[in-house]
Amino acid sequence: MGGSQLWLPARCWINSFVEASSYDRDSVNPAGFCNMILDIAARYAWLAVPSLLALTLCIAVELISQRERYTLADRFPGVLFVLLLPVLAGIILPPLMALWNMLDVSPILDLTGLSRPLQVVVLILMYDFANYWEHRFEHRFIWSIHAVHHSPTELHGANAYGHPLQAISQFLFKAVPFSLLGLDSVAMPVLAMLAISFWTFFVHSPTRVHLGPLRWIVVDGRFHRIHHSMEERHFDHNFAPIFTIWDQLFGTAYFPSEQEHPDVGLKGVSPPRTIFDYLGKPVQIWRQRRASVRARQDLQLRKLR
Repeated sequence: MGGSQLWLPARCWINSFVEASSYDRDSVNPAGFCNMILDIAARYAWLAVPSLLALTLCIAVELISQRERYTLADRFPGVLFVLLLPVLAGIILPPLMALWNMLDVSPILDLTGLSRPLQVVVLILMYDFANYWEHRFEHRFIWSIHAVHHSPTELHGANAYGHPLQAISQFLFKAVPFSLLGLDSVAMPVLAMLAISFWTFFVHSPTRVHLGPLRWIVVDGRFHRIHHSMEERHFDHNFAPIFTIWDQLFGTAYFPSEQEHPDVGLKGVSPPRTIFDYLGKPVQIWRQRRASVRARQDLQLRKLR
């Protein structure tokens, strides 16, 4: 990477622990490429640790102020998928990042002049903005993959998992833009990741925690539940995971009333219960969508006869 040591890349929340030197242009050669990928994928296993810490805290909040009761058995598949996700995504992201860094693009936005707490705040704001548009992209262009996240019929922190193939959209909307930032240390994205991970789990929690007037600015469980609703009037609303401002700015906000507590999930799609089901769920959803489209086309043809 070009630039001085002060320009440490803020890769993104999912590869904050990976050293910049791992992606140097000189490291990407036919002889060392496979070893580099295996080494980096192994390092991604450590990303399960902050996720586990954040999820543990979230489950504690759920147990203290629970609105709906879920057992540890209910949570187990989700916990497993949450812990596996960084490792599985580590198979996809390193090759993409290696190719990106072959361009040797130096960071263009220096945040080192800001205090470290302010750097974390800026990272969280930028992450939330990027995540908003990544989320909309996934709904429109890679729904069969993203729909795995929408398949659970119960909302709690452990069911906040996505699918490893979403690493592709994370690369486009987070890894590339965030690699253009200059930070004081790699600890900055790690601290931001911890805060983001907890809130991502928390907004999926069925707790009685009420943010009061702050709910008009900060996403809470009631706001995000609308995004997972099975009711058509709630579709394509409330994309942002942390702040409601992006949904308000771009016309996708829906603030539920106190009584609104819709059922969640996808019609005709069951949540994954095993690792193989989890990994293969996008194919199942894609086939169901294709069959549904064909059925509608056949119906239209019959009406024309």
